[in-house]
Amino acid sequence: MQPMRHLFASAHTVFRLRPEDTQGHPARSYLNLADQLRRWAHGSDTLEQQLRELWRRMAFNALVGNVDDHPRNHGFLRDQAEGTGWRLSPAFDVTPAGSRAHVPIEDGVPLLLATGADNRSMANKARLLASAPHFDVDVAEAEGWLTRTATQVAQRWDAMIREAAAPILGDVAQLSQLIADVRPSFAYAEWLASQA
Repeated sequence: MQPMRHLFASAHTVFRLRPEDTQGHPARSYLNLADQLRRWAHGSDTLEQQLRELWRRMAFNALVGNVDDHPRNHGFLRDQAEGTGWRLSPAFDVTPAGSRAHVPIEDGVPLLLATGADNRSMANKARLLASAPHFDVDVAEAEGWLTRTATQVAQRWDAMIREAAAPILGDVAQLSQLIADVRPSFAYAEWLASQA
């Protein structure tokens, strides 16, 4: 059986961005992506689930320090099964950045897409919870998910990276250096978990 091809529309395309529309452009936001998902996936039986998933991705990007969440790393797939249009694509290119901007840890993580109506891209607990209703996520539910996921990330990231990288690197010194390099990516998750 051959793999099936799907049409893909990146968020860059969905937002109708031009090359000069860089970070800070009003269209470049998770809230706008949610609004576009409502339009592109109108009539889908799974629209509410997709919106909730989009909020979780925004929050997860902050928890793992994925600051490469630009508009070409999000998008929609043509939904041939439902026949109703488009759906949120699976997550891809989630990469812990390995460094932190010079901001206090409690301020959160600067992402590439805005996380609130004020068009700021800082992702922290307060901003993530404030944006949750826009994605049809109850604030109490969002807070529970954020706390649980921050705790899981904080407890597991080191072992998971070691397990994934050990067969590739092989050298204990290289593996230790990799862990040291990516540790800052998980600092916000560790801090948030410590506050629970």
